[in-house]
Amino acid sequence: MFFLNHHNGRVNRHKVRFREYVGSGLVFLEVKFKNNKGKTSKSRIKVDCIESILSNKSKKYVFDNLGKSMNLLPQQFINFDRITFVDNFLSERLTIDFNLSFSKKSDLGSFENIVIAEIKSERSSSSSIFQKLAKEQGIFPIRLSKYCLSTIKLESNIKYNRFKEKLLFVNKLNKQ
Repeated sequence: MFFLNHHNGRVNRHKVRFREYVGSGLVFLEVKFKNNKGKTSKSRIKVDCIESILSNKSKKYVFDNLGKSMNLLPQQFINFDRITFVDNFLSERLTIDFNLSFSKKSDLGSFENIVIAEIKSERSSSSSIFQKLAKEQGIFPIRLSKYCLSTIKLESNIKYNRFKEKLLFVNKLNKQ
């Protein structure tokens, strides 16, 4: 459901996920919401572990954020290594994700030869040092979702025409 909402360009859509930070051992249940103005907000609570069946506390948290009950089950696991850089003014973060792998039950996949860099800031800034360096190297931004790409790779019969161009681009990079 969450994938199809994204694929179909639905505005005011949600995503629910667990996120585990291996270095610190922290685990969060997150609910992300993207509104019809393109703004994304994220709320999260600390939990003890990634739950295969939602606890009552997690069900209540999801209900409080979505406004409805949902019978949610894990669909896939996405793993990657991340390096984070923060500028001196704490106004911008650069995350670099690599060694991306994903799984659903016994199905496995990876994008081992690509690196995903993302600038995270309150608002877009043309003064980003990373953006300037990337542009000088002929690297231009594209929007993509690790979740959507891995879903396409793991689900053989899923609609993905909206993401086809990006998937071809990533597949080309992954073979280099």
